[in-house]
Amino acid sequence: MQFSVFSVVTYLLLGALVACQEARPKKFSPSARVDSAASASSNGAGGDDAGAAGSDGVGGRQSGSSATGSAGADATGGEDAVSACVGERAFSAVSGVFLDPTPAELAAHLSATSYAESPISFVLFADGAGSDVALAVSYTVGKGGARTWPVSRKPNRAPAWLEGPRFGSAAAAEAGWMLVPGARASREIRLRNVRVTATTDAECTRGTATLVAVVPGEWSKVLNDIVPGTVPDAASDRVGRAPDVTISAEFGFELVEFEFGGAP
Repeated sequence: MQFSVFSVVTYLLLGALVACQEARPKKFSPSARVDSAASASSNGAGGDDAGAAGSDGVGGRQSGSSATGSAGADATGGEDAVSACVGERAFSAVSGVFLDPTPAELAAHLSATSYAESPISFVLFADGAGSDVALAVSYTVGKGGARTWPVSRKPNRAPAWLEGPRFGSAAAAEAGWMLVPGARASREIRLRNVRVTATTDAECTRGTATLVAVVPGEWSKVLNDIVPGTVPDAASDRVGRAPDVTISAEFGFELVEFEFGGAP
């Protein structure tokens, strides 16, 4: 079979054109990518729905800053919270339970009589910022009006701390006095190395306090007058000096009026 030159050239050009069409890559469809992404987003893999989940608490910066910050402010009151106990406040014990190492018979007597007469008071001095705090611990007198220290029994203030509803001794108070009903009359008991830790509630109008103190040995006669045998003679040293007696108690207290003009 004979072919003309024109026919051969025509066939060659058609073959080359077909080969080029097969080798050309498929065109990218933007709509296909958008549809795929939208499908992934609706399935939870990403997109706006995933972002919304993050802001609702699963993840994302908004969740950490708003939810956590809000919870922290509600739980702690924030850095600017001021204790309800700032200022000058006086509390009088209305009940008490004396605990070990208080001698057992003395502890029973002091616990029973603490309900009849307030044995001790806690007077707190705290500036507006709560950074300058002092505490005085001793019994007070005065019924039906503002209480005050007895004229000859004004205790010294000792450094203290105040944190929210709690306060306490930062250093032991050198001296204080406790009042205890006796068989014939109320008796004073001298205290030394007095330490107190207290927790308040109801806007710092009541609370509980733990007291630990030492009754000096020279006051052993008074203890024996209150409860015979509290400090036996056999406990004295070679020169007849009686040992110190450590006492500990848990008191319930209430806010009272106090004459701060006569405070130490």
